[in-house]
Formats: sequence, structure tokens, C-alpha cells
Amino acid sequence: MLNYLSILRESQMFSDIANEDLKIFLNNAAILEVKKKTILYLEGSTDDNVYLIIKGSVRGYSTLKGKQLVEIFLTEGQVFANFNTLFLGIPSKNTIESMTSCVLLTFSKVFLFNKLQTSPQMHFNFYKILTQYINVYNDRLKLILLYPLAIQSYIKFIEVFKDYYEEFPSKDIASYLGITPEALARVKKSLKLSGSPICEMGDADFSS
Repeated sequence: MLNYLSILRESQMFSDIANEDLKIFLNNAAILEVKKKTILYLEGSTDDNVYLIIKGSVRGYSTLKGKQLVEIFLTEGQVFANFNTLFLGIPSKNTIESMTSCVLLTFSKVFLFNKLQTSPQMHFNFYKILTQYINVYNDRLKLILLYPLAIQSYIKFIEVFKDYYEEFPSKDIASYLGITPEALARVKKSLKLSGSPICEMGDADFSS
């Protein structure tokens, strides 16, 4: 388990935590190895674990009238959890599913919250993670609003997920961008014909 020490150190949640505390976390963590398309928790469930992605990527989606609406993509080094259950005690509003085979570190709510009470720095880091998690949803909204043309939003999507986007199914990318799979197919064809997959469309300011 201690071979994950350096990986924890690279995560923002643990980057400035003492090694002895990191070892305590590792000793209380579980390693979860899952295959592609594994449901980690369901919309409506009350899973109260916290997950750190060591390897792979996941997607989050909600279901409306039988249709999956992709709302979030998370990749290596990012933390996710059912924050509705963790803090509000209510069921999850989305489903989290692995998009690739994944290796995850998981921590129980009881253990994590006990550590937050005894470590002010960890407490601060966790709220930074929570803020960033919320910002991921805001970034998607800004992506759609600031880049109303499908080709613009797709190019920006590639910039954000440059190391992972080729692994994501087109139908999920289209759902995330708020366009149809057919529209995304036309965008990809246009970019291929132009010979320039990345064009200068200007940079969105996602910091505010």
C-alpha cells in the first residue's frame, strides 16, 4: 500500500500533508480495481465513500426520461464523492461509472471526517477539493454558453481533456457539450477535412 505514497502526494488534497499522516490514510484506505463500465454508485444511492482516481477516468450522468445526460468527466488525480450524501444525507443526484479500467483509493466518510477534525490543513484542502468539484459543473456550463457553436465547444473540450478525450465515447462527449451525436460527427468530419484538429478560437476564462 505504501507504494501509493508518492501518488497521494501528487493529489491536491494530500500535497502538503505530512508523510506520517499520509501513511495513516493509506492504512485506512481500500484499493478498488474496476473494469470499464463499472457503476461506482447509482443515482438515488447513498454511497458515502470518498474516491481518489489513481488510474483511469470516470463519468457522471443523470437520467431524464430514460436518457443519460453526461454532466462531468473526472480523470487521474481527481477526487470525487457523493457530496449530497456526505454533507446533506440525501441520495445522489447522479451515477458515476468508470469509462476505462480504473484503480481507485477509497476512504470511508467516518474515517475521513475524523481526520478532518484533527487536521486543519486537511480540512482546508478538502474544502478546496469540494469547491473545485462544484467548479467542474460550472466549467461545463461556461463551455456551452461561451462557445455556442459546436465546433468551438468541441475544440475547447479537446484542450481541457487533451490527454483523455480520445478515450471518451462520442455519445458522451456530445451529451456533455449539449449537442447531438450527429452534430458532433459533422464537427469531427469538418476538422478532419480541414487538416487542423485544433484551431485558434480564443480562451475561455473559467476562473471566475
